[in-house]
Amino acid sequence: MNFSLREWKQFRKLTLLIEGRIDDAKKAAPLVMALDQASVKINPQTKSYFEAWVEKDPSGNQKYLVWIMKRAERRIKDFYYNYNPDFNEPYVLGMLKMFLEKGYFVDDKFVSPDNITPERQREIGANIVKGLVNRARGNMVDDFTAQLNTLRDFDRLVKRKIIRGKDTDINSYDSWSGLAYAAEEAAEELDRREKEKVARKSIDVIHKDENFFIFEPLAYEASCHYAQRYGETGGTRWCISSDDYPQYWRQYQETGNKFVFVFTKDEKFSIQNNDWEAPQDLAGHTAKHGTTVWDERDNPMSFYEFVYSSGLPPELEEKIREHYSDKYGFEVHDDALPEDQEYEEAMERLREILREDETVKAANIDIMAEPYEDRPGSFAITYTYFSIPIPKKFVGSDDNVEKTLEMIESEIEDLIDNNDYFDGYSEGISFEIDATPLTHNILVPWRVSEGLFDSASDFILYVEDFINSIDREYMYDFSDRDLVIEDLPPTIRKIIYSMAVESPDSAKVEIPKHENFTLMMSDRSAGKEAFFESENIRVVKLPDRNDNNEVFGNRGRVNSFNGSAIARLANWISDSLGQEQLELGRAPDEELAKKRKSDMRRNIERDMDLRTGFYFDDDDRPTMRVKIQLDIDLPPAPGAAAFKAAEVLDQNWDTVKQILLREFNKEWPSEPLNEGIKKRRKMRIKFK
Repeated sequence: MNFSLREWKQFRKLTLLIEGRIDDAKKAAPLVMALDQASVKINPQTKSYFEAWVEKDPSGNQKYLVWIMKRAERRIKDFYYNYNPDFNEPYVLGMLKMFLEKGYFVDDKFVSPDNITPERQREIGANIVKGLVNRARGNMVDDFTAQLNTLRDFDRLVKRKIIRGKDTDINSYDSWSGLAYAAEEAAEELDRREKEKVARKSIDVIHKDENFFIFEPLAYEASCHYAQRYGETGGTRWCISSDDYPQYWRQYQETGNKFVFVFTKDEKFSIQNNDWEAPQDLAGHTAKHGTTVWDERDNPMSFYEFVYSSGLPPELEEKIREHYSDKYGFEVHDDALPEDQEYEEAMERLREILREDETVKAANIDIMAEPYEDRPGSFAITYTYFSIPIPKKFVGSDDNVEKTLEMIESEIEDLIDNNDYFDGYSEGISFEIDATPLTHNILVPWRVSEGLFDSASDFILYVEDFINSIDREYMYDFSDRDLVIEDLPPTIRKIIYSMAVESPDSAKVEIPKHENFTLMMSDRSAGKEAFFESENIRVVKLPDRNDNNEVFGNRGRVNSFNGSAIARLANWISDSLGQEQLELGRAPDEELAKKRKSDMRRNIERDMDLRTGFYFDDDDRPTMRVKIQLDIDLPPAPGAAAFKAAEVLDQNWDTVKQILLREFNKEWPSEPLNEGIKKRRKMRIKFK
């Protein structure tokens, strides 16, 4: 390919510009560049962070590169200062320079040549550098993909002239988050413009002047744009104009609904017209038949009420009627469905549901509503009731059941009230023993938190959701003779275990027995269902309080102790699995042992918690006490991490105390007094 002199000069100018920007970027981030080079030297397969940005530059001329590297340099410095407030940048740069030139780092501050070989010195120094680099590497590249996407979006929107003026200069942004925010706002603006283009082409204008804008939206995009974003009157609550639910528009259109929007200076109205003779179930709503007009708050009215409310002149009223008759053959009905008729139709639908639904029969569900007088067209729930069947198969004698249920009544109410699937609260539960040949029942009068609905259709939709939630939360095949505890819904399962904890004879389930741990039930139904809790461990006793009448300093040290103690215990327990494998005479399997250890440690750290507190004895000397908690699911599985951990901890209780004491001494090295702990030269793990 031959270049003209002019083209060659332009090419050369661009090349020099790019080279200059690359050099400036390197100078702007000396720490990042040194860390990046060291990272590649340590692992040659690692992609250079700097080269990745150069390669993926969306501008074509590296105009963003200096800004990018300045942000990276600041982030790395912040990271190191947070990690070590005494961070010394020149020292670290010197360390990295030596490593890059010689492949090692040596400093007498860390090791003494008198007691260590030069080879070992270099090895230690190299490991220090590798640790430094690896921590920084992750901090640099963690967000690379997200940052690259942000930069590409910004560059694209600048080129599309959506971002304009001084905002096109990347140096006007102080951070990636600021740049991302600007790109997001511009992207929303671009999306709005594109939707507006489609919307303008997708309406049938009936009339437009300074007082009235009357048109038929022909597409979902037009419905959303004009209902939500057109004019100065704000958005509407119409389901057919929701940005998130296009199915409403689609289903209404497919069933023959035709809408006309009427916008005045102050209000928006939607005329829904069809030729049905009865309401239809559409998109989760009971859609009204004939003609209904909805205001911007989605309140229904008749066409006659709309004409009066909007001040629509007779000639425009006639235009709307002619539009429907000429285009679709629809008549516009002046009167809407009477409220009492709507209520009766809703109640008939409710009676049908309560009469035919199997969940309703099994749970004895009963719901009633009535028109809300203060808000025409609205419905209020007046009564809600259901029952929870408890299978006799898993409970003890009838003599103990009712008494035990009454003892844990508040716990049962908490379980029911904290349900995530339907909002409300129980109003005083009661019990029906021997309700059926197979079940005892918990009777629940229920108060709905928000029991007021704007329409009968919304009420029916709530009823259906409520029944589905009861089915999901409390129903099971209690006629199944082979029913096992695992088949029960979590709430019922937890009630049975709560009975067993309170009175072992009242439930036919096995409660784990430990010398130092007790099974406890969680207060909420969400998350973990139960936990093992240890006795109070009296770890240390300190001589005295400090001058400020404080015991051990701030809460941060307690959190640090809890975290390190959990990690130490989890690692110790996971190590025991391999030892147990050998002691039982199994052939060693290195890969299996490694995987079991890693999985067990991770799961124990997830499920374990420490409750650390400080108390004063009779002699007014502070004592630290710890409770160990292990979250479990019900029924407790013997192979589960928490279950296994409880066994190991329980069988090696003195060793557990030693571990806690050692971790305590790391946080508070104040020579605490050991009490009740047997000292051992070597920790050994017992297995029964």
